[in-house]
Amino acid sequence: MDHRWLVLSASRTNGGSVPVSDPAEEFLDYWCSEHVKTVPEARKQEEADALAAACLLDAARAGIQAGDIQEAAGGDLVKYMLEELASRD
Repeated sequence: MDHRWLVLSASRTNGGSVPVSDPAEEFLDYWCSEHVKTVPEARKQEEADALAAACLLDAARAGIQAGDIQEAAGGDLVKYMLEELASRD
């Protein structure tokens, strides 16, 4: 797994005018940009389920809790992945 998103997160400070963003949100955004690709309409639900599972696994490997990823996704990671897939059309 590519951990470039960690460099972005680690380089931010909390003592100035630059706000520190949520590591789970950063992870989710970066992860989706690397893994979500265009798929046929008939496969979107299956792909969203698989993407959500893979994202949670990679997040756990990166030390990010599943609940944090779910929260960053608005409470429903599969729905979030479906929306990401739809945005690739």
